[in-house]
Amino acid sequence: IGKLEKELTTTKGEKKTLTNKIQQLKQEQNKIKLQIQATTLHIKDLESKIDVTLGEIQKSEEKSAELKNNLGVLLRLLYQRNHEALPFRLILQGRLSDAITEVRNLERLSDSIGELLDDAQKVRKDLEEQKEIYAADQEDASELLKLAEAQGGTLTGKLQEQAELLKSTQGKEENYQSQLQG
Repeated sequence: IGKLEKELTTTKGEKKTLTNKIQQLKQEQNKIKLQIQATTLHIKDLESKIDVTLGEIQKSEEKSAELKNNLGVLLRLLYQRNHEALPFRLILQGRLSDAITEVRNLERLSDSIGELLDDAQKVRKDLEEQKEIYAADQEDASELLKLAEAQGGTLTGKLQEQAELLKSTQGKEENYQSQLQG
């Protein structure tokens, strides 16, 4: 009987150790679950940011197309005006004021073309930056997904470890108790 009582005391100590180990595993599981939730939130934030960036890219591409169209219109107009040589015809015909007005119109047209070219360069630069941001965000999201998968694997391992501990110790104390009474 003394031997069985000693074994029972040892078993009760093991049970306390097992309970502590299970509590530790549960705390680790909760920590991992919180990490997974944080990673998931970060992924959702990145997805939202990616959507915004895609919208900006689309707007920039549309603006770029519009600028190209406007530039084409202005260049055609400038080409027509230059080929008509209207200022020189007007000077030869004696209407100097009309010639001066036409020269000013050509200057404004030239200025407008310059402004459009500047705008087009700015839009092109913005578009490239947006595409770089998009690529970086995509890469970050991919890395976070890998992290979430790894965290999920760690959680699964902790759950399996707990289940194995419980399974391997299940019923041992009851066996000792029955031997003491028997």
